[in-house]
Amino acid sequence: MDLQALQSELKRLNLDAINSHIGVDQMEDQFDFVSRLGCSYIIAPAASFYDKESAEKYAEQLNGLGKKAASYGLKVGFHNHLSEFYKDQGKCLMDYVIENSDPETVTFELDAGWAYAAGVDPLAYIKKNPVMWKAIKRYKTKLPNQMSRPKSSSTWSTATTSCTPGRTFRS
Repeated sequence: MDLQALQSELKRLNLDAINSHIGVDQMEDQFDFVSRLGCSYIIAPAASFYDKESAEKYAEQLNGLGKKAASYGLKVGFHNHLSEFYKDQGKCLMDYVIENSDPETVTFELDAGWAYAAGVDPLAYIKKNPVMWKAIKRYKTKLPNQMSRPKSSSTWSTATTSCTPGRTFRS
């Protein structure tokens, strides 16, 4: 669908495009289209980092893309799944990416369902780095075999109702 057709369809449905999920290898080619569509964020929906070093390199890649995206009025972001919460050297891989990302040009979309499935309390994780989250994906994820629900300080209900429409977080 071309840009005008997509804009017309969104207008007909009374919807705004806030972000677009595009792989990091295709992002740069899509900055113009996504910004003209009206998005503020271009989000990587997946990544392949598996240890501290590769997570830090991924953050460097996001930072580089974020600098380029800024000239289009966009912030680059990342959307987690389960594996980003695997640990290396006692810390979640996602933490390495967040800590090494520039908050001026990089943001994150927390998939609360996958965080919860990984045994991470989504509400506590949001509070840990509140300036980094510009979107929250809220739903229940079926747990992979052999996983159990986390014992956390917040219930699923508390974690998901802390997220309100319009990307507003309330504690």
